[in-house]
Amino acid sequence: MVRIFMLSLRRLAITTFDKSQYLLGAHIANWPFEQLMCFFWRRLVSSSSAESIQPTAISHAIAEIPEATKYLASNVKTLGLRDFAEMSAAAHRLLETSDLEALKKKKADGPNPYKLDLVDPAPGPDLFTAFANQPALIAIVERYLGVKARLYEKYVWLDIPLEGEATTTQLWHRDPDDFRGIKIFLHLDEVTEEKGPFTFIPAQHSKKIYGLFGRFRRYATNRRLNDEEMASYIPEEFWVKRMGPVGELVLVDTMACFHKGEKPKKKPRFLFSAAYTSVSPRVEWK
Repeated sequence: MVRIFMLSLRRLAITTFDKSQYLLGAHIANWPFEQLMCFFWRRLVSSSSAESIQPTAISHAIAEIPEATKYLASNVKTLGLRDFAEMSAAAHRLLETSDLEALKKKKADGPNPYKLDLVDPAPGPDLFTAFANQPALIAIVERYLGVKARLYEKYVWLDIPLEGEATTTQLWHRDPDDFRGIKIFLHLDEVTEEKGPFTFIPAQHSKKIYGLFGRFRRYATNRRLNDEEMASYIPEEFWVKRMGPVGELVLVDTMACFHKGEKPKKKPRFLFSAAYTSVSPRVEWK
């Protein structure tokens, strides 16, 4: 009986949390609402796991993701990331040995036919998971989240040029995984305009349309925007395109920042990515 009562209280708290986002709309990014919602979210996360309460790595982060913009652009050398050469070499071996034509056929009728996944996204005993879980990255993520971080998924993917209009993740959107979360996008090859760079809008500009689009928002059925639609709300001068050499990276709160992968024009884009949430991400709340 006590367990049923506690589960009912948690369900009520979760419903209140999500409804509050809907009601607050764009105000959710303003003081004191953002601070209150973060506090509420952290308590919900902490109530699900004792490990969530106090991240031990916060004080050891060598870089910080600014609250105003909610992204950090850097590179593996500046952040002191270990084993990048080994991870990158393993990724390139996968690229050389994978049957890309078979992958294309497998993905042809799916939602993201342009995105060829070379590894299983689920974390496991592999070099890619180990790279994503290294203390230098976890410390930065936990300092931003304010709770213990979890590697939710990791990816080695090849974005290939295809005919047709931009679709799914090539359109502007925000991710629903958690209230706060970080994704890292790391270049495994030089990224140029023709390869379709990762593009995002920093939080201080994205928040201007929080009340209009995205999950739990007023227009929930219109969650993805093309460039023309987005430009009518937020001018292109505020869009950030991540181009550059091997080893360049960006850590972005993709729950806060509208983002997309540009549609590759002539050449494919090869990158490593990892998604971090709290240990109890909102998509798993029950």
